[in-house]
Amino acid sequence: MKTQHKRYDYRGRIERGCGKDRPDFKWTEGYSETLPDGTVSFPWLTKSEARKEASADGKRAVFYRSGKPE
Repeated sequence: MKTQHKRYDYRGRIERGCGKDRPDFKWTEGYSETLPDGTVSFPWLTKSEARKEASADGKRAVFYRSGKPE
């Protein structure tokens, strides 16, 4: 049985908090799911967040940049 996946395309840089003990913010790569019909979903996610989202749906996250898998 082939593993199902969710496609996440690179969208740009996003800002995330550094954590509870550090009030700083950092910039990181942002991805969002691209549905089979080409629809872009929101919000943009970090790779870690995208992996968790895909895993919760029983799928594997596959990341794309410039139309090619990373």
